[in-house]
Amino acid sequence: MKKDIRKRGFTITELMIASSISLFVCASLAGTIFGLSKSVLVSTDETTATIENLSFVRLLQNDLRGVSEVVSKSNTSFRFITTDKFGNEKEIAYRIDSDDGKKSFIRNEISGDNIDRVLLAHEEQGLVDASFTYYTQRGLTPNTAEDTNAIEITIEREIETVHGNINRDVEISMIMFRNKMYNL
Repeated sequence: MKKDIRKRGFTITELMIASSISLFVCASLAGTIFGLSKSVLVSTDETTATIENLSFVRLLQNDLRGVSEVVSKSNTSFRFITTDKFGNEKEIAYRIDSDDGKKSFIRNEISGDNIDRVLLAHEEQGLVDASFTYYTQRGLTPNTAEDTNAIEITIEREIETVHGNINRDVEISMIMFRNKMYNL
């Protein structure tokens, strides 16, 4: 018996079809991987912004819950005396500065080192706007600093990411001052 030693290979048409299918599968995989990496980056940016907001809110809440006296208040500043759980008093001032339309949210512990600390800025943290709203014990607008028993702080941020800007607004709902003496 004689063996046929000719080997049959692929035709050029079969090779072109196989190459086309392979390229299509590779392109689909590359698109999927790119889409996933983009969503992971956006998710990471959003998570970072949320963590920054939470730490900012926690700091403000710690300061504001212990308010025992409101020294002064305006739309762009709030100065108060706060008492911690150990009875230590600190005088703190918050203010919103605007330089050429670029805002900064600043905290100054006046009774301590008396140094301005920028908590949020336009350049680094994307601060767009901030405002203070004051309330009496009954939720009305107070006439004087003495009548102020609660505050609401609203922060608007726009964070630049590798895939565009995302808005992260922070609203600290009304915080009642637990150490303030209320006049009924």
